[in-house]
Amino acid sequence: MTSEDQIAQRLRAARRHAGFTSASAAARTFGWNEVTYRAHENGLRGLRTAVAERYAAHFNISLAWLLTGEGRQLRQHYLDIAGEIGDDGSLLRRFRVVPPRPVFSVAAPVALPPQAIGFRVAGTGLQPRYDRGDIVVCTRAGDAPRNIVGREAVVITGQGRGYVRIVRRVMRSGLVDLQAIDGRVTRAVDVVWSAAVTSVVRARDV
Repeated sequence: MTSEDQIAQRLRAARRHAGFTSASAAARTFGWNEVTYRAHENGLRGLRTAVAERYAAHFNISLAWLLTGEGRQLRQHYLDIAGEIGDDGSLLRRFRVVPPRPVFSVAAPVALPPQAIGFRVAGTGLQPRYDRGDIVVCTRAGDAPRNIVGREAVVITGQGRGYVRIVRRVMRSGLVDLQAIDGRVTRAVDVVWSAAVTSVVRARDV
């Protein structure tokens, strides 16, 4: 077995350990080119270090283990961050594509599902609910608004703006009423992506 075959074998093992039953599922979740990723998993294409680092980060494995088989497979837990949350619950960046893509990663105190993605609180305007540095966690795949009525969620509108809001009502047209943390309700919003908040990583634990 060649070194490329051994790397491919470890890459497949890492993907399965992360909870993905297929290469296509992992590629879709992380926004990778599926053809390229399959070629790497099958040992048909050389794996550059920069690409190997990306795979190692997303599968939460050691880069050294992936490339050489030496050392421990698992590494420190990390969480991808896709944006920051301002004082009014608005996300401080525009989103051109959904699901939102990460812009950086932070160490996490515990293992989180590989599909998890976070949004970090940048100000103090959401206290006492959230402190500066807290990370709101949801899933990249998202949730249909009708399935999370009454729950707090990260939502992205058709204009590319993002918010942390409570989903209050979904109309027959598909438009959504959203409630801010301070109680204000914005009606008939065109929501193109939404994901219920599943957990919060507190700033003191990061």
